[in-house]
Amino acid sequence: TTFGDVYITHPGEDPRPFLEPAATARGQSYEQFLVNAVVGPAEGLASRIRAIHGAGINYTILNFPRIATDQEQLHRFATEVAPLVQDLA
Repeated sequence: TTFGDVYITHPGEDPRPFLEPAATARGQSYEQFLVNAVVGPAEGLASRIRAIHGAGINYTILNFPRIATDQEQLHRFATEVAPLVQDLA
C-alpha cells in the first residue's frame, strides 16, 4: 500500500509553506495535494501505519516531498515515527 506524501508536523506548525511548492510542481492546488497526503504529528502517522498493519498489510511506501534537497522529514521519520512502530517488524 502507499500513503502518498508524508509530512510530519511540529506542534502548531503550518505545513503549507513546505508542501505548497510540491503541490505546484505537480500542477495541483494545495487542497488537491492534501487529498492523498498524510500530514500531522509523528504519533498520527504511527497510528495510521499500525491501522494498515492491523488490516493485514505488511509494507507501505512513503514519499517525502522535496527529499532531494531537504532530508529533515526522513530524519524525523527515523527518529520519531519508526521507534513507535518498530515492534511491527
